[in-house]
Amino acid sequence: MNSAAALRLWLDQFRQALALRERGTNAQATRVAHWMVARTLRDLNRHDEALSIQDRKSTRLSSSHITISYAVFCLK
Repeated sequence: MNSAAALRLWLDQFRQALALRERGTNAQATRVAHWMVARTLRDLNRHDEALSIQDRKSTRLSSSHITISYAVFCLK
């Protein structure tokens, strides 16, 4: 299996994990799941999709947050 095929396989797994996390109540785990999907999309050179996830996540951050989410920081 080449690296692109492996990344596509991982992307499917991360999307499944994200779907499960979004049904739960752990916000941090959900942010990490979003980050993993976006990171894998970046590795596949699908930057527009990764940035779309970043934009959705960054607009959800409240101005009351003292620190920026690690996931948002890494995607910029």
